[in-house]
Amino acid sequence: MDDSCLFHLAESLLPMSHLFYTVGWATLLMVAPLAGSAADLDEPTHKETDPIRFDIGPNGKIETMAMDSKGRLLCGVSWIPEQAGEPQKTEEPPRQPLPRGNPRNNPQRPNRKGPRNFLDDDAKFRKYAIKVVDEKGTVLATWPMNEVHPKMIHGCDDGTIYVGGHGKLGRFNLEGKRLEVIEIAKILDGKYAEAHVSGVTANAKYFFVAFGDGFSLRATEDIVR
Repeated sequence: MDDSCLFHLAESLLPMSHLFYTVGWATLLMVAPLAGSAADLDEPTHKETDPIRFDIGPNGKIETMAMDSKGRLLCGVSWIPEQAGEPQKTEEPPRQPLPRGNPRNNPQRPNRKGPRNFLDDDAKFRKYAIKVVDEKGTVLATWPMNEVHPKMIHGCDDGTIYVGGHGKLGRFNLEGKRLEVIEIAKILDGKYAEAHVSGVTANAKYFFVAFGDGFSLRATEDIVR
């Protein structure tokens, strides 16, 4: 994939006030509905219409996407600045057999639990922003996101925009002004300091966040109100 992101605008069959979008990595499909219901058709229910592009940067990708109260797309994007360069390759020493036993009780075994190294590398090499995009694909604004990485976004009817990132949650207004940023660990007794946020949503009374801890079969996923 090149340095820009390919979008395909689409309309939905669902009776919603705004357009309905589907995103996968850096691809957004906007489709036009065909006649008939999905249950009655053997053919696809939608067709692709206008593909549009906007530039993100080197190794750019869309992390997530939502819609604000004005019907604008909020695209959380990231890229690797050219000046960052490629990580330097170093020769690894020959690997020695690891001693058996519980890795937590044996200092000779690396502690593989937790996403610390992954998150540190991600924050070190990638830059983040939210791009505000209209229905034609025109970038209306770009909000740098240095404090909270936009892994998940939710736009409320009152204009409030919630952003979830690596161990942090942020609240912004329609102009991208930072209203509040909190660390997950500070509201959960020091736990989940490096949690990767996998979902955010809200209603008139509550804010909900889903986050995970760990990258193995023993990883946990929690929802907090």
